[in-house]
Amino acid sequence: MSLKYVIILIMKKTIILFTLTVIISSAVYADVSRAAYLLTGLSPRQAALGSGASAALNSSSALNINPACASGLTAVEVSASQALMPLGISGRMLTGAMLFDFGVIAAQYQGYNFGSLEALEADQFGRPVITGDVLELSSDVFTIAYAKKTGNLGIGAAIKGVFEKIGKESAFGAADIGITYSDILNGRLGISISNIGKNEEGALLPLAARCAFAWKIRDNEKELLDIMTGVYYLKNENYFEGQLGMEFKPLEMLSLRAGASINGDAQLNFSAGLGIKYNDMSLDYSYSPGAVLGDTHRIGINAVSFGAEDKKEEGGETKAIREPAQNFTEYMKSGDYYFRAKKYSQAVKFYERINVLYWKDLDSMKDNEKSSFYQRMGLCYYNLRDNRNSAQYFEKALFYSPDNEVLKYWLKLVK
Repeated sequence: MSLKYVIILIMKKTIILFTLTVIISSAVYADVSRAAYLLTGLSPRQAALGSGASAALNSSSALNINPACASGLTAVEVSASQALMPLGISGRMLTGAMLFDFGVIAAQYQGYNFGSLEALEADQFGRPVITGDVLELSSDVFTIAYAKKTGNLGIGAAIKGVFEKIGKESAFGAADIGITYSDILNGRLGISISNIGKNEEGALLPLAARCAFAWKIRDNEKELLDIMTGVYYLKNENYFEGQLGMEFKPLEMLSLRAGASINGDAQLNFSAGLGIKYNDMSLDYSYSPGAVLGDTHRIGINAVSFGAEDKKEEGGETKAIREPAQNFTEYMKSGDYYFRAKKYSQAVKFYERINVLYWKDLDSMKDNEKSSFYQRMGLCYYNLRDNRNSAQYFEKALFYSPDNEVLKYWLKLVK
């Protein structure tokens, strides 16, 4: 490897390290704040929508953006993601969260691998000389967060330990705080302040403030479009950015995402991604083009345990209406509850689990009971505009009740 090539490579990686903070592709003054990579989003969904706009998300995977985002959790959530950047730089993130009686406890790990460099030192004439030593460049961030929702208000706080190995080993801590508020102007508000603290040398961390608002547009009970808008401000750099994110759901299992941002210098940047969902698991991908960092790809998987999702207020406290189902009877009661409430996307989740987990119990029911069950499933899918599955279950219902004229009408309607 030539000396000229080594010097060029060092210069490139130095630029990457100092600009890794940027959610958009324009440069931020990384010589003002240290540990700028703490601002780099590793979640595909966050990257596609924009970190500022993501401050109003309802997911524990966004706790690095706003710890209060975990306050709406109703059971258990786990997620993992990987980010691939130019010059062999990569990042990975693991998140886990669980709801307890006193609130939500979440933990998150973010690991950044900046590759390695051959060390240089100056000779007696001041010229760079390769020493043969290899510098490993990496950082590990461990976060513990607490979040709680009371009524429409969600609060969250997090502390994180950062262990750097960039030239030398160092360790320091930081804190994040945030709130969310639901049902305001038919949307959800999120506000957060991240990276409160200093590094081991007393240098400021990249203090970031985010404010976001999210709206859900529904077609009956089906979620059709999420629109998120937010602002993102770095105090130490006096850097401001406006962001807009959209998540379109043409199908129950498919989400198409896009984001746009503009900063104070009128630089416009875009990002895109998609999510594929099956039951309570989703596979996510995002693509972020960048003039400085280069094109970045992120992929992740997210899983939410099946349980209570709808809540109501009682005496100022938020309590689950429907607890996680444990057996055939509870699954049926939960599905019927959501069916009567016209929450068809929730009802069909319970009904489908009965088909998979408790088919023997289902088979032991009387014919008229089985017909009624499959009719409810057909109606759920009809209201979710899934005529193929709707017809399938109306046919099953008609099999157990062949003289039912209502079923014949529904079957004719969806075919």
